[in-house]
Parts: sequence; structure tokens; C-alpha cells
Amino acid sequence: MDSDRAIQLAASYLQRKRIGFSKPVRAVRIDSATIEVIFTALGALNPNVVVDPPDVRVRVSIDTQETELVPQM
Repeated sequence: MDSDRAIQLAASYLQRKRIGFSKPVRAVRIDSATIEVIFTALGALNPNVVVDPPDVRVRVSIDTQETELVPQM
């Protein structure tokens, strides 16, 4: 699976869960079986707004194409 496919799967997951996100987006391979897709959180690019955390992360399994939200605090 390439990073573009992982980004597509992660974006679809967030849309189904009604979790907002924006660009820029990047994909990072965590290990041989997992890619973590990092989206910018809505409003995080606005200098007048504080968004914590400033991103939304989704893990995508390369083998099964399953997606899960990464909890952040």
C-alpha cells in the first residue's frame, strides 16, 4: 500500500465518524504493517485560535486496510 491509498482510507474513516480535518496531510510508516496518517485539525492553521492537539491521527493497517483513530492528550 502506498501513502496515497493510506490517506484515502484514513480520510474516509474520519468522514464516516464526522471528525473534521484539513490539509496539510502526511503519512508516516510506523512499522512494516502500519502507516499513521496525520491530518491538520480544523482551525489549527488560524493564528487566532488555539487547537490542542493540532492534528488528527489515524492508523491504517497495510495488510487489512483497517483504520483506527489514535487517541491523543
